[in-house]
Formats: sequence, structure tokens, C-alpha cells
Amino acid sequence: MVRGGGEGRTLINVGCGVGHFNRLALDRGFRVIGYEPDHDAFLIADEQKVENVELVCGDLFAVTNVRADIVVLHDVLEHIDAEGAAIEKIFDLLKSDGILIISVPAFERLFGFHDEQLGHFRRYSKPSLRRALRGRFDVVKIRYLGFFALPVVYYFSTFRKAGYPDFVQGEQSLKMRIFSFLMRVEKHVGSPLGTSIILMARKTQKRSY
Repeated sequence: MVRGGGEGRTLINVGCGVGHFNRLALDRGFRVIGYEPDHDAFLIADEQKVENVELVCGDLFAVTNVRADIVVLHDVLEHIDAEGAAIEKIFDLLKSDGILIISVPAFERLFGFHDEQLGHFRRYSKPSLRRALRGRFDVVKIRYLGFFALPVVYYFSTFRKAGYPDFVQGEQSLKMRIFSFLMRVEKHVGSPLGTSIILMARKTQKRSY
């Protein structure tokens, strides 16, 4: 969603997990600062010891003394009860022309066993995510992802209140190959609905109170 290189720019990756996206951002030339509150995931990411990647074991509210060109939160905002405080924190972290990239689970009606197990406080729609950012960010792009996963999420997590089955029996699984193909198609053509939302927004130049 962000074009061009990252040379000379700082990217904060909140909830960086074991560091896969850190590597992608580094390859684009960004200086990366990753925050991960889960100690085990942090240790895995920290083992990589990559130049120009700084790692901190902490959450969004642990970020201090740094201003970023880009802040990324992949499946993080739904874990934070204090949504308004989180948006305000991100706003303050970004430079005046800063960019926010967020992915979140979609559709409150899909809220189920999976969300409860992961500690989600909410799922989002495009309008509700826009409302959460209103007055702080101007939305540039927003789209749904995971259209073909909708029936799986609804049936197992929402309807049956159960964990997802182990569909994949190795990388050569027929179901896995079919699903991967469908996801590649969706990536290029877009979809009207999905299990997730991804959004890019720019920091607004005028704060509203």
C-alpha cells in the first residue's frame, strides 16, 4: 500500500511477532523499530539480530522518545480496550506527514470463539474503523481481505464456538493449494466483504477536539 523506498525513514511495527514484517520493511530501506509484548515471540525476533532493526519487548504504550514516518499495526488494535487512547498515541508518534497502516478482523457478527481465545475486544467494519480514526487520520485506502474464509470463520468460530480444524496436512495439501490460489485472485481483484480489513491513512493536518 506504500509505494517507494524507505531510505532515511523510520517505521514502527507494533505487535511485530517473530519479525517477518520487520524483514520486509528493512528490505525496502526503512529503519525499523519493532514492539512485541509477547515475551516468547519477542525472543524469536530478537535472535535474528538484524542491523537497522531495533526490538523492544512492549506494547504500543511502551513506545517513547521516537517519531516515525510510518506506524504499522497488524491485528493489534482489536486487542486494545482503550481504543481512543491507542489512536491518540499513534497520532502523537507520527511525524506531520506520517502514514498509518492497520489490519483488523472484520464484522462484529463474526465475533466468536477465535476472538475470545485471542483476547479481542471487537471486530470492525469499514465505517466503524473510519469512525475510530476520525479527527486524527484521513483514510487513503481501505479494503476487505479474506472473502473466501468467511464461511470457515462463521461456521467454526461463530456458529459452533469451536477452534478451527487442521485443514492443512503439509504445504502440498490440495485444500491449501486451492485456498492459496483463491487468496491470490482476491489480492488482485478485491472483494466486497472479508474476514479482515486493511487500511492506510495519513495523519490529519488539523486536530479536532
